Amino acid sequence: MPVARAKRSIETWGWSPVVRRVEAALGIKLKDVQGRGRTPARVEAKAVLIYVGRERSGLTLTELARRLEINPSHVTRGYERARQQMQTDQEFRTLVKGILGG
Repeated sequence: MPVARAKRSIETWGWSPVVRRVEAALGIKLKDVQGRGRTPARVEAKAVLIYVGRERSGLTLTELARRLEINPSHVTRGYERARQQMQTDQEFRTLVKGILGG
């Protein structure tokens, strides 16, 4: 008979605390990240906002897209890329873990 495992409870912060933490960690304001644009700082900030936002805000990818003022398909792809970065990019992983733990 399989043993049931207790689900780990993840604290939900909401969108505003996610934004404040990411802004503080990266030194970039949400308004400077919203919409189109592919400068390295914007790309990194969007990736972090998408990943941390999805993990902690309780928002759907569609809602994250609305708040970031980008196409929902870009958020979906961005989240998948960020998940991969968490596995392969030590600097990104350290940054995100600092935000999640801080």
